[in-house]
Amino acid sequence: MTVRALLAVTCLLIAAPAAAQDGIHSDAFVDQIGAIQSAVVVQSGAASAEIRQDGKFQRARVKQTAGPAGQIKLTLDMRGIGNDAVVTQSGVAVAGVQMAGVGNQAFLTQRGGIGADANVIALLQSGTRNYASLTQNGSGNAIDLAQHNSDNSATITQNGNNLGIKMVQDGGAKAVVVQTGK
Repeated sequence: MTVRALLAVTCLLIAAPAAAQDGIHSDAFVDQIGAIQSAVVVQSGAASAEIRQDGKFQRARVKQTAGPAGQIKLTLDMRGIGNDAVVTQSGVAVAGVQMAGVGNQAFLTQRGGIGADANVIALLQSGTRNYASLTQNGSGNAIDLAQHNSDNSATITQNGNNLGIKMVQDGGAKAVVVQTGK
């Protein structure tokens, strides 16, 4: 076996996605283009995950557990080099994440959501070394965060129901937000 063939086989093995699903309404779609990509999806209940990775060294880890009468949906689009996303959702939740650039990190956790009162996260990271830690506990909560350019950091926690925040960071911004409500 030539070095080139060995490298190609190694890249295929390293880039292979892993998925485990439990439930008749779970769907996972993973599309990886580039070297050394990693995606792990674990789902139960009515959960849907769509992950696209284009570039090198992208890493996605997803765990979704839909409630008995609810649905969970994730759309994750990663382009660039070395972006990292960890998404944990339970209950009724929707998350849309776009990462473009180098070394961006996103940690999303959503718990709760009942019926039509889903928790929703929309995250855009475009640039270098942006960091987002977004947590929602309760129902009907929403976070809309855009991070542009480099070295932004946002830690947002919402505990309660029907809470919302929209934030734009444009380079070097730091924010810690905690919201509590009924």
